[in-house]
Amino acid sequence: MQNKMNQLNETIDQIMIIFNEEFPSQFVRSVAREKLWRQMLGQYESDIILAAAWHLVSTKQKFPPNIATIRATCARFSFGELDPPNPHESWGKIQQKIQGEKVDLTELEKIALQQTGTIFDLRKSRNPTGDRQAFMSAFKIAAEKQHRDRVTLPNVRAIVSKHVPVLAAHNPAETPRIENESVSPEQVKNYIAEITGKMSL
Repeated sequence: MQNKMNQLNETIDQIMIIFNEEFPSQFVRSVAREKLWRQMLGQYESDIILAAAWHLVSTKQKFPPNIATIRATCARFSFGELDPPNPHESWGKIQQKIQGEKVDLTELEKIALQQTGTIFDLRKSRNPTGDRQAFMSAFKIAAEKQHRDRVTLPNVRAIVSKHVPVLAAHNPAETPRIENESVSPEQVKNYIAEITGKMSL
């Protein structure tokens, strides 16, 4: 554990030296920033963090990358992905499958395809423009969710998940469960009407 912390400190030191060289009048090193980076980057391996910094510097950034950008790059690299998901490239792969070619799809592409239809459906479709738009939209939504899942800090996730049972159990007596056979559909309908009435007041 101590060895990993030492490696993290050395890596952050290297990155700050790099950023200071590349952005001499824009990057400010401080004790507070070092502490923040340790907290925000501690979940990643040192080689991933350093690779993310090299990559960001090499892409001609106008300003020093902020910690959110560094974390997003680390998250991507941790899954073996050099570039962010590209819906246009993914739709191209779907087109290849429509033509009968054997193409391996990523999880994101599979999710977006499920939301759009099957390859068989797309082959028969007479609205390729609409299919493309539907796929692109589903892909972007799935990519955003994947990104949130990857970059959410472990301590933030732990805090939020701690409160889920509390919210779910809040005043359970007022919320009839539909699957409970003792609650009739009429009771559920009355409950919904009552809640809707309260919200409109």
